[in-house]
Formats: sequence, structure tokens, C-alpha cells
Amino acid sequence: LIFIVSAVTVQFISASRPNVVIILADDLGIGDVSAYNENSAWETPNIDKLAASGMSFSDAHTGAALCTPTRYGILTGRYSWRTSLKSAGYNGYSSPLIEDERTTIAELFKGQGYQTAIVGKWHVGWNWKLVGSEIEAYDDRIVPVIDFSQPIRNGPESQGFIYSYGTLASLSSPPFVWVGNSRATAIPNDISVNYDEKAFWRKGPKADDFNHVEVLGEITDRSIEYIGQQSGSEDPFFLYVA
Repeated sequence: LIFIVSAVTVQFISASRPNVVIILADDLGIGDVSAYNENSAWETPNIDKLAASGMSFSDAHTGAALCTPTRYGILTGRYSWRTSLKSAGYNGYSSPLIEDERTTIAELFKGQGYQTAIVGKWHVGWNWKLVGSEIEAYDDRIVPVIDFSQPIRNGPESQGFIYSYGTLASLSSPPFVWVGNSRATAIPNDISVNYDEKAFWRKGPKADDFNHVEVLGEITDRSIEYIGQQSGSEDPFFLYVA
């Protein structure tokens, strides 16, 4: 995982409260970035510009090189192994890992007058609205039945993010829906699965507006759109792009 922090200058924002963007990239090693590796298989000019104009940290360590514990550590500042999750990561049906009373980085920024947003993969759990105790089976997995017409609980908005748009878990983990400000943007009306040599995702419900191939572009476009919307605001912003 690559963790990038950038201060973005937008009109009306004072130097004492700069805009802050955190970009967290899955499956991208430090050797994949040409600023850190002259023998990289490709050039990464935009990341290289960030490295050249700011600070670079190359003595990095992790308590768990996986999605969920990494996100928990960034959002809370705590070691991931202090939680109830001692191994592996979360799936698309997992309950919240961040405790209600735990302070998050978004809450810290919000308390200083920042607009706060997350675009992308949450992956530290939230509560779907379940249809009673009903369950359904997909291949070898038993999962709860979700009422996608109802808002989620204990997600990004409960942890200090004023705006949120993204997915609960990885692209391999159903349900395959976008959730914007605690509500699914579309109700799943299909079942999707893929196991070819280029990509895989487990069998599960999928909404019409969710296309696996287009997810990274959607995250990028939404992030750029959010930054543009903040340009006329007197408040600084914190954006977490996961």
C-alpha cells in the first residue's frame, strides 16, 4: 500500500490551515513509483511531482500489510492489532471496526473547521439494514439479506466525514454497490461473479451503476469534482481518497 499526503492550495485558504489530501493506493509497492525507484517498470510523473515538491518518507513500517488494518491505523492513529481483528481483513458485510468513542482523523480536522470527505473504499465496516434474520447463499458463503433502500449506520458520516462516496470493501467483495452519504445510489438488481485470469470477484448482488472496470476512474473523477466544489469556500478541506 502507498500512502500519499498532499497539501493543495485553493483560493481563500490561509497557510495556517492548508487543504489536505490523503491518497491511499492498494497493491502499489514503493518500487512501482519512479521517484523512489529509477529502475521502475514505468514512469509515475504526477506522484514524482508530489515527491519533488514536498517531503518523502522512505523508512516505513507496518503492523499489518492488509487493507482493513491499514485503514484503521490511518483513520485512528492506533495500532490495528489493538482491535478485535487480529488477522485477515473485512468483507462487504462486516460490522464497524472503529469504536463509537474512538477519535478519527476526520473528526480532528472537522473540529478545526475543515470540510471533510472520503471518496473510495471504506473497508473498516458499517451496519447495513438487514431484512430480519434472512440469509442467502452464494457459492460456499452464507450472507445476510440487506434492505438496500435503507441508509447504512455507523459508517463514514459517524466518524467525522461530512461527505462520503464509495464502497464498503474491496472490488472482489460483494455487495457491489456505491454508497453516497450513507445511502446506496442504486438498488442491486443483478448477480455478478468473475474468475478469469485478469480479475476476480466473488458472487453477489450488483447494482446497474456499478462497473468493476470503471471504479478507479469513478473514484478519481469524484475526488476531482469534490476539490473543484471547494474552490469557492472559505473553509479548508480534508479529502481522503482510498
